[in-house]
Amino acid sequence: MVWHASPEPEIVKVTCRPSAPELLPAGPKVLVWGNSLSFDNDWRLERHQTVNCARQGMTAQDALPMVVALPKLEFSAIVLAFGSVELVRETGDIGGFRSSIEKIQKNLITLYPDTTIVVIGVPGGNQNIWQYGSSPQLSQINEVLRGLKGTRFLNTTELLSIIPESMQTYDGVHLTKDSYELIETWINEMIDLPNE
Repeated sequence: MVWHASPEPEIVKVTCRPSAPELLPAGPKVLVWGNSLSFDNDWRLERHQTVNCARQGMTAQDALPMVVALPKLEFSAIVLAFGSVELVRETGDIGGFRSSIEKIQKNLITLYPDTTIVVIGVPGGNQNIWQYGSSPQLSQINEVLRGLKGTRFLNTTELLSIIPESMQTYDGVHLTKDSYELIETWINEMIDLPNE
């Protein structure tokens, strides 16, 4: 009889900026989690230190098993950005996206109870500007994100419409500095709202 060693469980790792967030000085902190819409910004949020654990190209399905590896800190708020990668890759699985993002939200609430969660909608608009602008799934993904109970939804399509389309994105997917500055302003306000 041959005994086979059972495989070692895979250790899930998350890389954050800063790399050792537990060493940050005392004070309110915001966790940023999601795809490149989160990763690509330095996130200057008023009165808060930012811990950015986002990863480029990450889908909600990719992120789901990684939630348990997020920093074990007390956060004032969490900023989530998912959905644009699913649109770019044209996965077409809205049900799978809904299931993954709802589980992510539930797990975050368990790990970080009483923490404000701000969900960044996937920006869109002119189909000649946005790579996925003509996709009917854009509105479906945003409806899923808007429908997450106990979160605050930031409608980026509406918000970014106050600046020229040419200033919203530099490649039809990723955001410009001007877009991030607008989003940061609104996130600051949403974080400061009292919880209902």
